[in-house]
Amino acid sequence: YLLLLVLLQFFRCQPHIRELHLENNKLQTLRGLPPLPTLASLSMAGNPVASHELYRPMCLLAVGTSLLSIDGSGIEPITREASVYLGPRAGEAIYEGWLADSVRRTERE
Repeated sequence: YLLLLVLLQFFRCQPHIRELHLENNKLQTLRGLPPLPTLASLSMAGNPVASHELYRPMCLLAVGTSLLSIDGSGIEPITREASVYLGPRAGEAIYEGWLADSVRRTERE
């Protein structure tokens, strides 16, 4: 039997983790992925969420700014800027399972 992750809902903060490998699973969102203040490297290639247009900024919003690489590649300044632009409310929504999009929203939305 091959067991694949489909959610991270019960993943808890790991205060000393430096690398997290979640490649080739069935993760559709980053729901439940908590801030990980010491995480430097996150690998999620091969998951459906990794093909999302804002996947890399969403990873930064979910995990935190300690990340230095995602899927083996360094994080470009534009990716960091996009995560800042999306803001902390987007980070909360991503933790709850929402996916970011590039459509401008009003304050009411």
